[in-house]
Amino acid sequence: MENHGYVFLTPWDIKWAQMCTDLLEMTAKYIIHARTLGDNIKGIGCDDLRDMGNVMTTRRLSLPGAPGAWDSLDDLFYSDAPPQV
Repeated sequence: MENHGYVFLTPWDIKWAQMCTDLLEMTAKYIIHARTLGDNIKGIGCDDLRDMGNVMTTRRLSLPGAPGAWDSLDDLFYSDAPPQV
């Protein structure tokens, strides 16, 4: 692994970069586990994500991150800006 790594550029702070790195690593681990078990990997579309967010709102479930950081799952996954902290 001597020559492996990645470059992460962001206009935001180091905590934001670290959080994105952690999310990337955990996502990669789950994908590897799923592939090992023979599962197919497919993405969640915008409409399905919106529906899932509506279910969470109906059930009064909190969104990931700090309280109030995101208004919806759409903002979380399809936003170009970091959360409001």
